[in-house]
Amino acid sequence: MSFPLLRKMFKQNAVLYWAFIGVIVPYFFLVILMYPMITEMLQGEDNIFGDLFNFGDIGSYTGAMVGELLYTFGLILFIMLVFKLAYKPIDVGSLSMTLMTGISRTKYMITACVFLLMKLAILFVLIFATGILSFLVMGEEFTFVNYLNVVALTMLCLAAVVFIALFLGIMFAGKKAAMALIIAVPVVLYILFMASQLHTSLNFLRWLSVFGWFVPAEVATGTASLWWIAVMVGYVVIVAVSFVLSTIFFKKKDLSL
Repeated sequence: MSFPLLRKMFKQNAVLYWAFIGVIVPYFFLVILMYPMITEMLQGEDNIFGDLFNFGDIGSYTGAMVGELLYTFGLILFIMLVFKLAYKPIDVGSLSMTLMTGISRTKYMITACVFLLMKLAILFVLIFATGILSFLVMGEEFTFVNYLNVVALTMLCLAAVVFIALFLGIMFAGKKAAMALIIAVPVVLYILFMASQLHTSLNFLRWLSVFGWFVPAEVATGTASLWWIAVMVGYVVIVAVSFVLSTIFFKKKDLSL
């Protein structure tokens, strides 16, 4: 890994990353603070939604919101970061200048993967801390372990999708298909997950997408089975395998640089 290159990546992507964080964190804080108002509205006589948005307690509500937030804003942010790391430098030729400084392809890829992991870790800490702060401000009771589990599991799910996109970008590096796959595959996985929520007959679609392997609201309330532990291990394996394969493919890839 190259620490000078890592610092450069942080500097080059600082505006993009912190602009999204500036939206994600306050939005999450406000959404949780709106919980009493939303539940009161959904339980009132004028509720036009029926049971469509029956969030239950603060735990299931927060779990649902964590999932919605990271699977939308978070996914967009990290797709853009992967695009800037795995496609743009090769497409415009700037990667050749980086390699001319003595940084090998292997070192570049390892540095890029560590960069993504660090950015995911920072987002995890911010989301986790924001939730704790909002609970304390509201005076709501919550189970620390359950909340930690739901944020960690949701973040690992996001990481798995991000590293799948990175691997596909590297596998097809140097071709226009790389850009399409970096964007399309995560979006298709998310669409499959959303489609599975539309009707019980479509529930099978959730198993075709890593987004559907667990329900954040169930983990947040502690009602999920030990299945989520297996899912967590699965996400870690996906990230690790994608990390290794991306590095190997990038080292051996025939690129016109």
